[in-house]
Amino acid sequence: MQTDAGSPVITTLAQETRSLPSELDGFVTGILVAPAAIEGDEWTDVLIASFDPDLTDTPEKRHRIRDMLLRHHDELAADLDGRACFRPVFETGSDGTIIWETWLRGFCRSMPLRDDAWMGFVRDAAPTALAALEILMLFHELESGSGDFSDAEADLAQAQAPGLIPDLVLLILKESRKRVCLGDLGLQPSARVIPFPRRSASGTNR
Repeated sequence: MQTDAGSPVITTLAQETRSLPSELDGFVTGILVAPAAIEGDEWTDVLIASFDPDLTDTPEKRHRIRDMLLRHHDELAADLDGRACFRPVFETGSDGTIIWETWLRGFCRSMPLRDDAWMGFVRDAAPTALAALEILMLFHELESGSGDFSDAEADLAQAQAPGLIPDLVLLILKESRKRVCLGDLGLQPSARVIPFPRRSASGTNR
């Protein structure tokens, strides 16, 4: 399996945390496109807590990992601001198949950090952004095995997901940035039910 890592930071980070670059990239992308701001200390603490304890058992180790996470965050933020050069980190199988599922799994892991904001997004986001989220969550249902898809639908989604995901993320980002700005001003943006990962009572995603 090969990875289109895009940056040596994410490669080193994945090696030092025994993680998949694509899942880390998906998580950080989810932080950046969330419809409410998430401070660095909050989301990095969540990720660091998920790594093997022996990798984070000293302040020096935690600081190094946090620094690399924030560096990747800043690099990815610059890519998203540029819009034209945004490329998710996807693995590629030995047969050339693009493995987008791992990236999306990471993205969805970030969503429970802002349950309420995502619920607000579902209630009243612009139609184009809402449609983008719905498609992304249909891909999530396919990846997690929670959806009811025919073989033909699953094959079509598998083929289209790698090319669609970057555009879907940018459509969601545009709406989310507007909502974050309104939130900073203390204002509310101007309901469909779309399934997306929520934090359960035990604190895990579902």
